[in-house]
Amino acid sequence: MSETLRFLSQYFKETLRFFLVPFEELPGWGADPFDGVKEGLESSAHFFETGAKSWSKAAPLSCELLKGWQEVFDAKSNYDLTSPLGLRSYLEAHFQCYRLETPDQKPGLLTGYYHPHVAASRIQKPGYEVPLYRRPPELVIIEDGGLFSPKIQGQRFAGMVKNGNLVPYFTRQEIEEGALAGRGLEIAWVKDPTDAFFMMIQGSGTLMFDDSPYLTLHYGGANGYPFTSLGRLLIERGVFTQNDASAMAVKAWLQKNGDAARRLMWENKSYIFFEPSPATHKPLGACGVPLACTRSLACDPYALPLGAPVWVDTSVPWQEEPYQRLMFAHDVGSAIKGEIRADLYCGQGDEAFLKAGSLKHPGTLYLLWPRALSGDVYGA
Repeated sequence: MSETLRFLSQYFKETLRFFLVPFEELPGWGADPFDGVKEGLESSAHFFETGAKSWSKAAPLSCELLKGWQEVFDAKSNYDLTSPLGLRSYLEAHFQCYRLETPDQKPGLLTGYYHPHVAASRIQKPGYEVPLYRRPPELVIIEDGGLFSPKIQGQRFAGMVKNGNLVPYFTRQEIEEGALAGRGLEIAWVKDPTDAFFMMIQGSGTLMFDDSPYLTLHYGGANGYPFTSLGRLLIERGVFTQNDASAMAVKAWLQKNGDAARRLMWENKSYIFFEPSPATHKPLGACGVPLACTRSLACDPYALPLGAPVWVDTSVPWQEEPYQRLMFAHDVGSAIKGEIRADLYCGQGDEAFLKAGSLKHPGTLYLLWPRALSGDVYGA
């Protein structure tokens, strides 16, 4: 194993393997038009300059190697990044490409997510009675249990302090039955509990008001319970088969089944809080940079470093040819866990929902790792 591979293995999941692949052997490398790649690189550079330190708890890579990543992004000023040729020259000169594999060589799983637009009201009134909450001040979030024990590294915990002890926070059912009501934590009210549920799955959304400008909400925290897939529950109970349990089908079932839908949603105890955007209506990822349709993805930061360029090789329902393009690990997701797992950002609104909901395909991920960051340099 090379020093660089030893170094990569030191930081990421023990079951993850890295195989060096020359750029000329990357499937589709020469065909990507690279539209939006310059902006993606600039967003990643901004993250490593300003925000990566805040991720040191959940992704030690970003903290320890911050300087090295900044240097490789600084080098882009020596290239003409307005052309595909200049972009390829920069990437090939300053990065090496590694295919991610697991010991059993199972393909990765790639899904999609989107930024919903939801009808809402700034006040509670008939027809608008489902609240969206900002993060409660008593909610304590531990981003990485590894701060306390290596055995729980990478695990996130949340709760509240009672009598000097950290105890579990309210569940989805408890919150929806009024555990936070009357405290002034409501941001707005929406019509449909299903819309609120799906907005929480996506982690952000834009509220569309009848009588005032719209408002974009970003992820503000979670109550600490693991995500439970309603699609999986409905498959287990014989409502859907594996092939027809799309996001669109699940949402339609929820909207038609009233109390049964509410009880099913309660089985996913996870609940997401939001924060209104202070300055921008652009959806932001966990890196704090705007998400770019077809160029941003959500990842497990213990499998891919946040901010890193990632080559994606998969298929999508909306085109016949393979879907092979450069993307950037600009986001994370509570359901995006595992060695080779990614959620591709599909854009905003209803059309994006249809794309994201139809995407659940095997695929291969390739990490672009700075050539300068070898074990020899950093003492791995």
